[in-house]
Amino acid sequence: MAELTRLVTAEPGECVQAAGSPEHRLVIVVSGHLRVVHIEPTGRERLVRIIAAGEYVGDTAFVLRRPPVHFAFAERRARLGLLDHHDLAALTDEHPLLLRHMLQVATERLLAAERLLAASRTSDVTARLAAYLLRLPRREGADGDRWVTLPVQQKDLASFLGARPETLSKRMRALVRDDVLARRGRRDIALRDLALLEEHAAAID
Repeated sequence: MAELTRLVTAEPGECVQAAGSPEHRLVIVVSGHLRVVHIEPTGRERLVRIIAAGEYVGDTAFVLRRPPVHFAFAERRARLGLLDHHDLAALTDEHPLLLRHMLQVATERLLAAERLLAASRTSDVTARLAAYLLRLPRREGADGDRWVTLPVQQKDLASFLGARPETLSKRMRALVRDDVLARRGRRDIALRDLALLEEHAAAID
């Protein structure tokens, strides 16, 4: 697959997939993040999902043989691999397990979306925020705390969690005040009380 993939760099805010675009390609994130958004007729953006390194967009268009229905934008600077759908089709013909894996990933993504939709109706914002933070990759700081980095701005995270930005900010401040979280800058967050976060997140199940 590597020899068929073209590496490119996307600058912050650059559109790498447009809804209805005739381009037929898989966009693989090598480093950085992509924001997949639905743009309403009013121009308002609604965040659909966040694509991290090792993940991709363009698979739905490949399987359904339809143009993409969402836009994808680089969040900060991102390194991407572009794989033409024609080449992807040849690879899946030669390696059927690859297509099976793609369908498995798409199914898991659907289940996650259904879970989030159900949570937006049955749980509060704190539970959704806690569950999201617990899923992010962690690193241990010199202080012994477990740190995560928000891949998107807080307003976009609010959209993704189905919350108002001001509500998310209020719940975040409450968790910091209670020493469940600590913040450093706009995106770095320390998970100081994992047990309590897990207790909040359990409300979704």
